[in-house]
Amino acid sequence: MYAINTFPALDEFLSNLPGGQVFACVELNHKITSAMLEEANLSRCQFSSVHEPCPADISEDELKKSDWLISSTDEACRAEGVKAMKRSIDLAYKLGTRQ
Repeated sequence: MYAINTFPALDEFLSNLPGGQVFACVELNHKITSAMLEEANLSRCQFSSVHEPCPADISEDELKKSDWLISSTDEACRAEGVKAMKRSIDLAYKLGTRQ
């Protein structure tokens, strides 16, 4: 969340961790888009977790309005929620996260 509000690009945050502090890991959340991930050198740090939906290419409000949740009672909407969940799991696996 800090990076989204402070740095113009995810890669800039990863290469200049704030205040000279050393972080053991970084979490990725619903504010991260596919474009941000594509532009970033993700090998420069370790990721502790990926919070679904990540990447998120639509806003939280859009997600809620569309009902693309794994708990949706509408099968088509639930299927979109499952796709988003799978993308997050695949990203977490690719990054070697523990959670």
